[in-house]
Amino acid sequence: KLTTGAKVTAGVLGAALLGGVLLVPSLFTSDDPATGNRTTLGSTAGTTAAPTEEAAATTPPLDPKSFQFSLDEANRQITAGLAALTKATTPAATAKAASALAQTVGTQTSTLSGLTAPAEATTAYQDVVSALSALEEELNSVSGSATSQDVCTGGAANAVLSRADAAADLRTAISGLAAADPAAKYKFGSFLPAVTKDQNRRKANATYLKRVTGGSGELKVDNGNAGDVVIKLVKSGSKKPSVTVYIRGKKKVTTGRIKDGTYQVFVSSGTDWDGKRFTRNCGFTKFDSSFKFTTTSRQYTIWQLSLKTVLGGNATSTPVNPEAFPE
Repeated sequence: KLTTGAKVTAGVLGAALLGGVLLVPSLFTSDDPATGNRTTLGSTAGTTAAPTEEAAATTPPLDPKSFQFSLDEANRQITAGLAALTKATTPAATAKAASALAQTVGTQTSTLSGLTAPAEATTAYQDVVSALSALEEELNSVSGSATSQDVCTGGAANAVLSRADAAADLRTAISGLAAADPAAKYKFGSFLPAVTKDQNRRKANATYLKRVTGGSGELKVDNGNAGDVVIKLVKSGSKKPSVTVYIRGKKKVTTGRIKDGTYQVFVSSGTDWDGKRFTRNCGFTKFDSSFKFTTTSRQYTIWQLSLKTVLGGNATSTPVNPEAFPE
């Protein structure tokens, strides 16, 4: 009887800046070495200086139509980034998309902060810009959670983001902006996901997600851990599983009719099975030993695996990069 000596560890979401250009005349002096006279030169092309507080204060506000156009452009950019995050299906892809979205939000925050809003919307608009800045920080935090595999898919990342304080503050600020001018009814923030609770979807024990039959071999698996797992048998020379079976925590399953051959056994673990993968607290491992199934006229192979650490266990496992895990 072959039992694992390694515990399956569960590891694990355009507008133009209106500002004045101040041309500052500069005076230069030079001494004529021949006459000893000093000449004063006036410069007509001065250096560009940063707008002073007085200049910035006189920058005219945008008209409502131009202001809404700027809001729409920022909304479009952030919406595209959130769509990319939603499509992520691995922890690495989720971390990358969340980080990219944080950068997009930061860029749009900087652009919007340089605009002068219509007078009626000034205070509400400042609240929106401040909340966007906080959202950027939250997205960087989500990216870190994906790197540590606490969050494993874009859908799970969206759920985390939807419940963040930064998202709640942004919703409040957006409502305030919409009410600032009843005639204009400014719109922004359609990209924000609705508040979403974490799901805990599970398959019934011994549910086959894929199964190729035709042999007599058997694999008996005892999942002594509390969390659910998915076992995948991949035949040597193939990148696709021949058998994929869902096993609930503290449950057992026997897979029969396995074709003769040598197989690698992969294990994914986690919380909330979305139909293809665990979305949170995901882990990916592989048994270091291979498993050979042979059938003769008088006998066939039966392997038994225990996924819980046992004293004297004689099989080890190794973490697998989620990007390389067989689908």
